[in-house]
Amino acid sequence: MPLPQEKHPELPLPAAIPNGNLARLRAAFADPWRKPLLRVFLELAEAAFRTRGIPRYYVKHLLYRADAANWRDYLTPREGRRISSFNRNRSRIPFLENKLLFHYHFREADVRLPVCLGYSIGPVFFSDEGPRLLSSPDDLLRLGEALLSRTGSAGVFAKPIGGIHGKRCLRLDSASLQPEQVENYYADVCSGSFVFEEALVQHALLSSIYPHSVNTLRFITWTHRDGTIQVVSALLRLGASGSCTDNASAGGLFLKVDLESGALAPYARKFYEFGGTVHFAHPDTGFEFSGFDVPDFDSALEMTKVAAAHLPYCLVGWDVAITPDGPVLIEGNHNPHIYGAEIADGGYKKNPVFRAFLREVGIH
Repeated sequence: MPLPQEKHPELPLPAAIPNGNLARLRAAFADPWRKPLLRVFLELAEAAFRTRGIPRYYVKHLLYRADAANWRDYLTPREGRRISSFNRNRSRIPFLENKLLFHYHFREADVRLPVCLGYSIGPVFFSDEGPRLLSSPDDLLRLGEALLSRTGSAGVFAKPIGGIHGKRCLRLDSASLQPEQVENYYADVCSGSFVFEEALVQHALLSSIYPHSVNTLRFITWTHRDGTIQVVSALLRLGASGSCTDNASAGGLFLKVDLESGALAPYARKFYEFGGTVHFAHPDTGFEFSGFDVPDFDSALEMTKVAAAHLPYCLVGWDVAITPDGPVLIEGNHNPHIYGAEIADGGYKKNPVFRAFLREVGIH
């Protein structure tokens, strides 16, 4: 089957993958994008021989589909673990993992960041106005109202200082600042530490794809031992199903962005854990991806190189939002979910930049 570049009525899209090992295997065999059965069995056998075990990753990473033309171009779990181990620099991880430290470090770089309004440690909120005790949900309500009034923005995002995958993020706006919702937020805030940022307004073109989340670009950069910086790949992450986060690990969509042109790939995906579905148009809005160029893409690309130069770290996944005023650097990730980026890119072993990285670190 040729790789699809647009939706074909005669070629149905894959159905959502169900839970359960046997059900997933049956779904793989029934997948309309599946490679010929004999080829699937031969590839499974070779993958089992190479990994000396059950090659679950072959199914999980959807390598049985025809758009994964050469499954050998994809990293094995063992190679992925070796890369993660090599990429773990404990002295520098906090500059990426801790969102407050990230903000204070990168505000000295020539990059635009979200406006930081303050941070909380347990029930105490700290800002340039001094500490403020949040002794009740009403105090959090008043704080939210004060921050909205002070900034004039549509909302405020509170993110766990050490959070990942968009989990436990809170949005304070006129809709959420209601007594019942604030009580739930108050319990979350008091049980952790959060950084409070002015909510970003994304570019209208990106909002037309999906308006309920800030849809971000994820760039993977590699910093050579000699300090040279290269961009491995880029993808666009999109929220779905009414979610206010765009994270694919929370059920969002993702698709490749061409590094030269900023053009989107013709179709997006969901992770295997969320059904592995394929979408030529956003399922919520009907927006078709083919022919769309990401606005300000070149500026966003250059911003990631500046950020990478400001924090020497081997492989980093940078999240960048596109606003009406240009790109904004949201965060960097020391463990940037290579699996999703690789699926979007079509196999990292055929990516020339990543192949050079593998040679430099001795992983073949």
